[in-house]
Amino acid sequence: MKSDVYGKILLVPPPLVTYIPILVFLVMKVFYRRRFDQISLWVATNAFSDIFKEKKKKTCCPREARWLFKDIDLTAEDELLSKVLTRFLMLFSLMFGIVLTVFWLLFVLDVSYDCDEDDLSKDCFERKWTSEPQDPLNCSSAAVQTLIQNGTIQVVCYKIVFNFGLASGVSYGSFNLSMFVIKVGASALLRIETTKMLRWVQALVGLLVLSVVISLIVVDAVIPSAAIFFSGYLSTIVQIVTTAIISVVFLFCIPWRELIDLKTQRDNPQRSLLENCAEASV
Repeated sequence: MKSDVYGKILLVPPPLVTYIPILVFLVMKVFYRRRFDQISLWVATNAFSDIFKEKKKKTCCPREARWLFKDIDLTAEDELLSKVLTRFLMLFSLMFGIVLTVFWLLFVLDVSYDCDEDDLSKDCFERKWTSEPQDPLNCSSAAVQTLIQNGTIQVVCYKIVFNFGLASGVSYGSFNLSMFVIKVGASALLRIETTKMLRWVQALVGLLVLSVVISLIVVDAVIPSAAIFFSGYLSTIVQIVTTAIISVVFLFCIPWRELIDLKTQRDNPQRSLLENCAEASV
């Protein structure tokens, strides 16, 4: 198979898995709002139960429910509560799509960097940036082997596999690690007392993750031996990168500014009033 066929196998299914559910939810939000709210509430209270909880208040029947984001009571904050539930649903959809993408990439394809002339089950191509489809190299050719051995060309080889064990292990680990980071991150972010500090945290974390991802791509492209080194730690690198991307989505997806303002207002009304007056004067 040509190189573009492998690209289609890898790149076509993930966007379908990631974006179609989000589009469905957006349509439901407009035309089937009640059902959308029910799904959002179910996702928030089950997938993110360590962060968002329902607390029953013992009153005369019927029992009244209180909705808590950590220790912040959102029961009386209808607009903010609706926004939080919607963002949780979008966050979970993106998480699910990213984890399924990781599963698919590891499940269906095995990548190696040795042009083995005895292995006819894989197709090898020259490693270079090009939009043109490449024909597979003939690894049995002495000329090709000479070019590889003297470093004139670098190769990458693709093999269609069904590696359920590796794919399920890495994707499950990525999901659990992401949920742990989200749980810890929610507690840490709610310790922030000002929106200015929140913006600094978002900017620094976003730049850090972006720098790491770009660095990995550049190193892989510039240093040929780096790809071989990375392949030896594939599971660990994939889980770390996946968790980092989901953490950034969580950092920017949830309405932290409104939550922090509400928490500060309730914990210290006088300080919140002074900050609002200062912002108004500016």
